[in-house]
Amino acid sequence: GGRATGMATLLLQAWLLQAWVPQVTEHTLNMQCWFLCCLLLYWVFFKVVAKIVADADLVSVIGTIVGICILPWLLVFVPLFKGIDMYWYHEHAFGDTSDPLDLLVVFLKFNPLAYAHIFILGMCLARLRTLMVQSDACVQILMEIMAPLGYVGLFLIFCFPAAQPPAAKLSARLSVLLPFQSMVLLGLAGLPGFQPKVAKWASHFNFLESYSYAVYVNQFICWHVWPEHRVGISFFVFLASCAVIAVHLVQKPAEALIKKTKNNKWVLLSLPLSMSLVLPALGYFVPTQEPMSNIPDYVKLESEMYDLRLPLKVDGSTDGSVVINPSVLMRGSDELMIVARQHRRSHQREPVDCMWEGKYASCVDEVWHSRIVMSAMAITYTDWNKWLGKGSPPLFPLLQPWRGLSTKNGTQSWRHLCNRDKYLPKNRTLLRLIVNGPEDPKVIRSPDKPGTWDIAFSSYAPRSQASCDPEKSVQQMYMATGVEVLNPDATADGKHMNCGEVDQTEKNWIPFEYQHSRYFVYSIMPHVVMRVLKNGTCQDKLMSTYMPLSKLQEDYPGLAISGSAQAVFVNDTGATPNMPHPHYLALFHIKNAKNSSYVHFAYRFNPDPPFHILHVSAQLPLRAAQPDEQGSAPFAFASGLTIGGEVGDQRVMISYGAGDRESRALVLPLAKLDSYFDPKHPEPRAALQPEQDAGGAAPAPAPEVKQNRTAWSRIMRGAALLGLGALVGPLLLLLVTSHRNSRRRELAN
Repeated sequence: GGRATGMATLLLQAWLLQAWVPQVTEHTLNMQCWFLCCLLLYWVFFKVVAKIVADADLVSVIGTIVGICILPWLLVFVPLFKGIDMYWYHEHAFGDTSDPLDLLVVFLKFNPLAYAHIFILGMCLARLRTLMVQSDACVQILMEIMAPLGYVGLFLIFCFPAAQPPAAKLSARLSVLLPFQSMVLLGLAGLPGFQPKVAKWASHFNFLESYSYAVYVNQFICWHVWPEHRVGISFFVFLASCAVIAVHLVQKPAEALIKKTKNNKWVLLSLPLSMSLVLPALGYFVPTQEPMSNIPDYVKLESEMYDLRLPLKVDGSTDGSVVINPSVLMRGSDELMIVARQHRRSHQREPVDCMWEGKYASCVDEVWHSRIVMSAMAITYTDWNKWLGKGSPPLFPLLQPWRGLSTKNGTQSWRHLCNRDKYLPKNRTLLRLIVNGPEDPKVIRSPDKPGTWDIAFSSYAPRSQASCDPEKSVQQMYMATGVEVLNPDATADGKHMNCGEVDQTEKNWIPFEYQHSRYFVYSIMPHVVMRVLKNGTCQDKLMSTYMPLSKLQEDYPGLAISGSAQAVFVNDTGATPNMPHPHYLALFHIKNAKNSSYVHFAYRFNPDPPFHILHVSAQLPLRAAQPDEQGSAPFAFASGLTIGGEVGDQRVMISYGAGDRESRALVLPLAKLDSYFDPKHPEPRAALQPEQDAGGAAPAPAPEVKQNRTAWSRIMRGAALLGLGALVGPLLLLLVTSHRNSRRRELAN
């Protein structure tokens, strides 16, 4: 999906200030241009620093250089002496700024102050050149070998993991490699009146220096339009061609313009001012691509039965994430509580700082950026009629992140969780699933404190609570009690519900309230219900069996039957003629493990212990959407269930996530849902067509048309090569001719 850039971020970027604000640095347009903020700062202070360095003697210069080279090693020594994990910065995932650790990592990676020592070092090296005696034979020999030795040192570090410095991912960025880099710079620069042989050879490529910036700026733009994730030589030809075009059409004309107007401060000031207008205007007029499905916002399935897209957005979110798997709950007749999951995926490869059982490996990380968001809204009977009758949804509030969720009695945020790792010894690759927050919340009324809510959710264990043993790094169920949905910053401690197996995945429990106590349906087959106390301990394990589902499970052992959403109490005999007495209404799904698709059903269970299953509905017509992952089947995932309105006119709302791309809701009268429990209902039942229906979700609109990526890549590659062949030749000829003429003019002068 597309990533929107906020207006404030665009304004900061127009004035080259984005690297100063860590909350926005990783969310800017073409964010690798952050270093321009550094150039602006160093340009402002250039004369002041240059004057100080120009007056320094040899001892002061060498002492400053040594001190600067030692400075980045604080990233290694401070954690070492304090007993902190040297790779502490791995806790930061790109784009996250919700934790002080995230802000610190972003500051060290991008803030101009974090690189000021390199700016000063460059000036000291320039001063050192003027202080060295170029006629001294030892100095000349040293200058001859300095650049080759620097390159050899860098080659060993980059090519041999054993030679890498500790905490290399961050320490190398802040230049623990400064000694080798300084050797290369000084060796290629030479001394006044003396140029080393290596510098003479390298000077033949000086004409390429004006193209390096264009390559750097355009590399990710070119990569995003390239049709394949993996790149080959044709991509680099394409990148070089784009850089040449950018230099001659943009960079050189801009340089000429600046030279003509360099003394006109008003003209220079007009540049950021114009960008302050252009960038926000583009952000306003260019539509933001949201990762929505192709399901219409409003679908009338049949009389009084509607499928609706929930227009849920998170306050301040600009990272391209989506809101999925909402849990909803009506409070009274006109207030809707919404608790959902904000979700985004990213992928990264870590060739450094990656170890497995003491050996170097290459880490391939799949990062799930996940957090729970919540809000509440008033929705009247008139609002429902406009939404269902005309397709005009009410104004939904912006969801707020649940910042108050914590661990260890409120002392730590729910962020740093155990990873799920898989090591491939054949190619020494470590596959890591990194989930940095809780998932799939379910909300019920809190039996302990009126006006507050209990939220159950699944999550990997926080590292502060677990040893992260690879065999036990699995999802578990947690619960926070007494949550104030309209005050998400209030501290709420997440408690592990220790009811199941600690070395197996535990999720999809169904919460409900019974006689002012909280209960959970632990499994559907057999139907196991447990009472859960406020501290997470479990009591009263109640078990029963529903024979039709038992037979289905026996005939098709590959199908997984699991709970969905929460259970609600129903006592509306007029609207439920197929079950004309009080009962609980809940949902379950059947998953086909082969393609991760789901089918969903409603079911009813007894209102009193042992809460045995009474009735199973026909398949619910949730709209499946195609996920972003290639090869995955379209799916829907039910996550919420609530009933609102007066007895005799109650309405059911089943909220769900469609393809991990958007939030939707199936809305229908309670009487209409009751018809799905009629044995004569035309929709299939689980026990009748398991092979056909358990493998797919309810029929969805025509799937999105996606052009064949392989065919597209061949077309793109062929067109690129043909175009580049016609373009690169003349450009290179122009380049060589221009360079040759320039050299002739220099010789003539």
